[in-house]
Amino acid sequence: MRAIYIYFILSFFLISGCTTVKIAKEITKAGQSLKVSVNKIAQKKFDLNKENIEKEKEEIQINKKNNEELINKQMEVASINFIGKKLNHLIKDYGKPSLIREDGNVKIARFDTNNCRFFIFFDMRSDKSGSEYFEIRYINGDLIDKKNKIKNCYKEIKKI
Repeated sequence: MRAIYIYFILSFFLISGCTTVKIAKEITKAGQSLKVSVNKIAQKKFDLNKENIEKEKEEIQINKKNNEELINKQMEVASINFIGKKLNHLIKDYGKPSLIREDGNVKIARFDTNNCRFFIFFDMRSDKSGSEYFEIRYINGDLIDKKNKIKNCYKEIKKI
């Protein structure tokens, strides 16, 4: 009888020991499978982010090109030349700017009218210290693209 008890006890340990090894093998397989799946998902997300970044870069380039064309159009229509003028001359001619902002080596003066905003940019590194660039925008911030609207803005700033 003792032999049977010893047999059952040893059998129990042997079976449970084998089961533990089998479970460990299955867990290892599941872990490796999970690792492969996570790596695939992460790679897909990385690829999608790369594609989105490339699309955004293209959109920015297109918008930049369109803005450059609009600004060139504004300069063609310009009845007042802001380029090369110093800030104190602009203040004397058009009044105090609504906003003066310095950002690094750039100073921006904004003159507001009823329908437009004139942004005049100064490069502080330059010896001239005169304006080097300007934009005319609607109050909502969009560049003005129509010639008659640009001319109306110039008329408004002359009244100030």
